[in-house]
Amino acid sequence: MYHTGKPNFKNKSKEKLYCALLEMVQVKSYDKIAVEKLAKKAGVSRSTFYRHYQRIDEILLEAIDQEIVSYSRCLMDFSSAGNFNLPFPLNLMEVSIEFWTKHYELVDCLIRIDRVQWLYSKLLEMDVSENFDDSRLNRLEKIDSMYVKRIGAVILVETLNYWIKNGRSKSPCDLTNLLISSFGDGGKTDP
Repeated sequence: MYHTGKPNFKNKSKEKLYCALLEMVQVKSYDKIAVEKLAKKAGVSRSTFYRHYQRIDEILLEAIDQEIVSYSRCLMDFSSAGNFNLPFPLNLMEVSIEFWTKHYELVDCLIRIDRVQWLYSKLLEMDVSENFDDSRLNRLEKIDSMYVKRIGAVILVETLNYWIKNGRSKSPCDLTNLLISSFGDGGKTDP
């Protein structure tokens, strides 16, 4: 389904390159990783790398794109199932935290290499209204939706950043409860 924890590379060479890159950033500065060493670690040739990518950054950008597609599907499934246990928009944050904590390896890599802004930018490009069939979203159209998207993306990315840097010790449910308590009234401004 969507919660495999890894991007779904259709090509085995791309998957090997992605996995090798995740391993390498654990022990080496991202800017010091050479294509030749990455290809060797992945068990592919240098020409195979260049058949798929021009730069190492493209591996992670493709992985982010794939995860955003999976994330979008996850939101759509959540919305269509009508699983709204929390007031809006906390229900959106709950499913978001659940999804991204299962896909922490990519987020961890982006944090390590100081490129988490790539994920943030992709989150801002998403049109959440396509995924949620919820009348409460109509209210957001009256507000500048870019502010709402930025606030949500910052909360999500910073929550994941803090969670990863603190050893992933809290469950997605605990993280959601922390967010709820930090909003005081739990979002009771909802009609």
